[in-house]
Amino acid sequence: MTEAIFFDAFGTLFSWGKISSSEIVRALIAEEKRPSAEDFSVWWKAYYREKTIPSAPFITEREIFTMRMNDVFAFYGIDGDPAHEVKKFYERAYVRDAYTDVKPALAALKKKYRIYVASNTDNDVLQAVMKRNGITVDSVFTSEDLKCYKPDKRFFESILQGAGVDCGKAVFIGDSIRDDIEGAKQVGMKTILIDRTGKAGYDRIPTEIEE
Repeated sequence: MTEAIFFDAFGTLFSWGKISSSEIVRALIAEEKRPSAEDFSVWWKAYYREKTIPSAPFITEREIFTMRMNDVFAFYGIDGDPAHEVKKFYERAYVRDAYTDVKPALAALKKKYRIYVASNTDNDVLQAVMKRNGITVDSVFTSEDLKCYKPDKRFFESILQGAGVDCGKAVFIGDSIRDDIEGAKQVGMKTILIDRTGKAGYDRIPTEIEE
C-alpha cells in the first residue's frame, strides 16, 4: 500500500515560467545576428546532460547555467556581460506559478499520504517558488542537497532513505520520462507521468492513487 508520494517540481507542480534559458540565448543570438539559433536548444540540452551525468563532478544548476552562458557569449562573439543574463534568468526563476490543480490535489492527497518534492534544482529557487505559491510538504529534496541529479539511481535511493519509506510503498510523479519515470523505476518505485499538454499520461495531478 502506498505511504508516500514524491513530486517533481517544475513542469509537474510549477510552470517553467515566463522565460527559459534557451529563450534568453536565442534572443541574444538574434540581436547579434548570429547564425544557428534554431539549433541552439539541442546544444543547450546536451551541455546540461553532460554536466549532470552520474560520472561528472557535481556542480549546482546555477554554476552550470553560469558556465554555459559564459561559453555562449564566447562562442557566438556576443557583446555584453554574461552575468547580467544569468541575473535576469534567476529573477524570473523565483516567480514561477503553481498549476491551478496543484493545491486542491495536494490537499486531497495529504489526507492519505506523506508528500515530498524531489527536484533537479538549487535550494534557493525551489524554496522561493514554494513560498510564493504557499505550497508545503513533509520534506523537500534537491539535487543541490543530494549532490546528484535525476535520473541518477543515487538520487532516488537517497529520497527513499530520507523519507524512511520502502520503494514498494512510494510513488514518483513527474513530467519527464527519462528523469522521473525511468529514474524512479530503477529503484522499484511506482510512477505516474504528468503531461501538461495532454498528449500522454495525466494532464493534471491525480487525487487518487491506484494500488
